[in-house]
Amino acid sequence: MKKFSIFNFSHKGTRFFKPSQLSIKRGFTLVELVVVLAILIVGSTAGMASFRRFGDSKILDTSAAEVESLLNNARISAVTQTFPQSPITCVHPLQGYSIRITSINNYEMDAYCNGARSIIKTKRLPNGIAFGVATDEISFRVATGASTSPVVKTIILSGSGVQKQIIIDTAGNITRL
Repeated sequence: MKKFSIFNFSHKGTRFFKPSQLSIKRGFTLVELVVVLAILIVGSTAGMASFRRFGDSKILDTSAAEVESLLNNARISAVTQTFPQSPITCVHPLQGYSIRITSINNYEMDAYCNGARSIIKTKRLPNGIAFGVATDEISFRVATGASTSPVVKTIILSGSGVQKQIIIDTAGNITRL
């Protein structure tokens, strides 16, 4: 019987494979590696850009929700005629509450008592998010919660090329788009 060899498979004298058919590939070519690396780089770059846009969108959504929440808080405080808590003192009569945009990044909740304005809460928008106007004020009347503005007001927040709107109608209803 013949010795077993990788190049000389034989079974009763018949060869199964030729030596050239048994050559073994020992790795990848440089071109194959470069193509795979290029595909990975393009895919990861697209993924990171998409993830960043998603994160920026969520920051804008959260900022709009916070502004809307403070508007609702001011309206509810006006309807329920809630006097501001200390250290702010408010003597009768309570005339209403308002949200003032004091700069492109800052806004505050105010109470109007006896003809004077008292700042209740000051907030700042996150970096990269800004109001569409540098100053504006939305006031709510006591008891009715209606807006003191004779026209519909729109607050625009923008960031990363995207905008969100908060609309306050004359009845004081607040809608975020």
